[in-house]
Amino acid sequence: MASAKQIEQILNLEVLGDNDGSAQWSVPTHDDGKTVGAIMFDNNRIQKVLEHFGIFNDASMSDEASWNKCCDFIPKYCDAMQIVQQKDKFSNED
Repeated sequence: MASAKQIEQILNLEVLGDNDGSAQWSVPTHDDGKTVGAIMFDNNRIQKVLEHFGIFNDASMSDEASWNKCCDFIPKYCDAMQIVQQKDKFSNED
């Protein structure tokens, strides 16, 4: 399983930034400095994270069942975000 520093490096160099310009995101922690806090991204950043989600497989998922569950969820979330971005009013079917 990846450390917080490894996740930061992936996000800053491969997802939110690149070798020409690194992002400056840090894993949020609680006051004890050891427990990960709530991770929140704005819409643009979460879309980038989801587009590159595959690179987190080796770094963060310890078992195949968890990875499969995430892979099933991500496309559904992306589809929902596309609907939300396109419409002002939603029907029950949406």
